[in-house]
Amino acid sequence: MSCDGARYFIPLPERRFPDESLSSDNIEYYWVKNSLYYQVGEIIGDFYRQDDLASVAEFCGIEILN
Repeated sequence: MSCDGARYFIPLPERRFPDESLSSDNIEYYWVKNSLYYQVGEIIGDFYRQDDLASVAEFCGIEILN
């Protein structure tokens, strides 16, 4: 996914609705660290002012699951 004026090129995070309400206020975003998407994102991603995908996740509030 290209975002923020193409400054970031990162994998699209998965999403889940923890309380089953399907409300957009409660969406949680995550990446699975062992997934192909995450691993390819680490290689070809563009992180603008961040050093790696984990830094982008922390900045954006995206959880990284093992």
